[in-house]
Amino acid sequence: MNDQNRINDQNRVDNKQSKSSENRRQEIHLYDKSRLTLNGVEDVSFYDETGIILQSNFGSISIDGKDLHITRLSVETGELDIEGDIGGILYFDSQPKPAKRKLFGRT
Repeated sequence: MNDQNRINDQNRVDNKQSKSSENRRQEIHLYDKSRLTLNGVEDVSFYDETGIILQSNFGSISIDGKDLHITRLSVETGELDIEGDIGGILYFDSQPKPAKRKLFGRT
């Protein structure tokens, strides 16, 4: 397969993914660990100066840091701006995953 065919195949995959997840697009921008902007926010579950837990169209997100402040939340557009000393961003599932089975079916 030559390079042009690979590019065409990748473009077809990208187009399918973008059409199927058009409503699920999410962007996260972190500026100098002091300002964070993201979209796709559906709800803020918890908020204090050391952490924020929110629900997004891609699942739950935890933001940890110090002196965190929500400077803007738009319910209509799902946009959220945070300022402070941002230490980490973590996606997590709110549903527990089933236990994995080990080799030979033992748990």
